Amino acid sequence: MKNARLIIGIVSFILFFIILFQSCAAGFVNSVNASSDAGGSVGLVVAFMVVIAGIIAIVCRKNATGSIVAGVVYGLSGLLGVANSDVYKDLSIWGGLFIIFAIFYIFSGIKQKKSDKANL
Repeated sequence: MKNARLIIGIVSFILFFIILFQSCAAGFVNSVNASSDAGGSVGLVVAFMVVIAGIIAIVCRKNATGSIVAGVVYGLSGLLGVANSDVYKDLSIWGGLFIIFAIFYIFSGIKQKKSDKANL
């Protein structure tokens, strides 16, 4: 599980750049069209939340509490992305992926806490 946490943390950095680029493009289109959609701005927030979760995931991959915190940040970014994917549907895809990451991190953190308690 610790290696999977590391891999997902590294993938989060790659996804950060992809989402950042897409969100900047969406924000530019919104400003040119004078649209009131906030998809580009929300995408930027989601991207930065994902990179924060990725940093937490990499640094705290051996710690159960750090895994749960990373899962909560992934979950918040996923919910934010899904909730604001009215015009730009890619946010719902990223949001769904981050909700899956959140479930994985929270599950693995709880499982590691139980195994740590059993080893005491």
